Amino acid sequence: MIRAFLPPALLALFLFSVSCATAPPPVTLRDRFPLDPREGLAGPFPPEVGAGWAALLAGDAAGARAHFSRVQPPEPLQAARIGLIETLVSDASLPEAIAACGEVLFAGDPTTPLLVACGEANARSGQALPAWNLYRQAVARARGRAGLEVRAAELRTLARDEQQREAREAAVRKD
Repeated sequence: MIRAFLPPALLALFLFSVSCATAPPPVTLRDRFPLDPREGLAGPFPPEVGAGWAALLAGDAAGARAHFSRVQPPEPLQAARIGLIETLVSDASLPEAIAACGEVLFAGDPTTPLLVACGEANARSGQALPAWNLYRQAVARARGRAGLEVRAAELRTLARDEQQREAREAAVRKD
């Protein structure tokens, strides 16, 4: 009787072990904040955007801000605006970053880097629910980006905890 179940059981065990052994896609720098502000936008871009992006990656927030701020009309501004928001977040100028997000997010179709930058601004400001909503949109636009998916999952948990805490506080106040 046991012999009849052995082959399917071994097959099930083998399939289970293979599924567990399959590694998730690796998280790359391309999948973490900050993202290249040019991503998802049509070029060509002013040279200041590339220089600002390089400065931001090098950890030079002041240099990045100076480069991104130099881009003026009639040049395409969207990549510079996104880069400036990323710089503000990196430099912990969070109220300024959130204000800039409010202006840029409603100006048109947001790109993945814009959603991530604004999500990160909210997250670092302690606003997990809006951060999660923005990251969720970014993940929907850029499927398969493991770093974005991991951060969205972290923010989902924080947003849930934030809502539970607010609900408990409201219950204590009898709201």
